[in-house]
Amino acid sequence: REQFLETFSNINDKFKETFEEVFGAGSCEIWLTDASRPLECGVEIGVAMPGKRMRNISLLSGGEKALCALTLIFAILKVKPSPFYLLDEVDAGLDDGNVEKFNRMMKKYSAEVQFFIITHNKGTLVGADHFYGITMDSGDGYTRALSVTLENIDAIGNDLAMNQGGGCGKGGQVPLPVSNGSPHIRIRKCLVGGR
Repeated sequence: REQFLETFSNINDKFKETFEEVFGAGSCEIWLTDASRPLECGVEIGVAMPGKRMRNISLLSGGEKALCALTLIFAILKVKPSPFYLLDEVDAGLDDGNVEKFNRMMKKYSAEVQFFIITHNKGTLVGADHFYGITMDSGDGYTRALSVTLENIDAIGNDLAMNQGGGCGKGGQVPLPVSNGSPHIRIRKCLVGGR
């Protein structure tokens, strides 16, 4: 019981700290629904978004809820870190502005731990250092995994810009080396320059 209450208090402190890092202002707090029975009761989350009053997280918009929940995850990370995290489409409810905040959090904390993010959000992909993808060849009928490192994309993009006068090659396709044994894959989009 004492260990739980101590950890809960530490998470609450880190939640407040992390909330300010993410949103720049505002406040938040977690509390027990029945402090006399901490191991059996529920947990409430209160949030005051910048310029707004404190209210229950259930009253926030979908994107605000998602980003506040991610902020709580990062607060827990500060109290009890793991070597890696698997996040499955946690960015699905985020708008472009909140995706940028999420990407900043990912960059900051990825110096200490690894994140594996399953996403379809292009804004989140922009912040990644490495991509893994699953593809199916139309003729073979089976899937395979592909891996692309952004350092390779930058180098190839810069080479193309120098060798082809800033163009993307025939048909706007850029060959990219992958680490699955295939010589390259073709991305149907110009990838010239830095991230």
